[in-house]
Amino acid sequence: MRIRPMVSEDVTSVMLIENVCFTDPWTDQGFRDSLEEPSAHLLVIEDDLGQIVGYGCLYQAVDEGEIVNVAVRPDCRLRGYGGVLVRALIGEGKKLGADYFFLEVRESNVSGRALYTSLGFTECGRRKGFYTKPKEDAIMMMWQEAGSQ
Repeated sequence: MRIRPMVSEDVTSVMLIENVCFTDPWTDQGFRDSLEEPSAHLLVIEDDLGQIVGYGCLYQAVDEGEIVNVAVRPDCRLRGYGGVLVRALIGEGKKLGADYFFLEVRESNVSGRALYTSLGFTECGRRKGFYTKPKEDAIMMMWQEAGSQ
């Protein structure tokens, strides 16, 4: 497996995953705009054959990172790609000065919540009705380097 920065040529492959994984997906243009945004850091993860199997996006502001989009192809889940990808996003943010990372996850996304918890994220709040299609609360989660306050 290999992680690398997303480039515009990856957007078609990323959109295939996005449309399968989310009921309210980002648009092609949304990804392209994020690639041009200096505070956005998008990564893809490839399998051993060089096929994109997942991606993630981190927005960085001063000492905080917000992980806004993480997805792994359904047929490639439970192989460690998601954890490697989230750890890479955290590593990227830490290089840029982030001490804290936040994300939102659907309340019903039990496997996502378990993954984030296993990586050291803790629940820190709830956003009522945050998601649409279907309408659902978001669980807010935070990651902080051990020992930092």
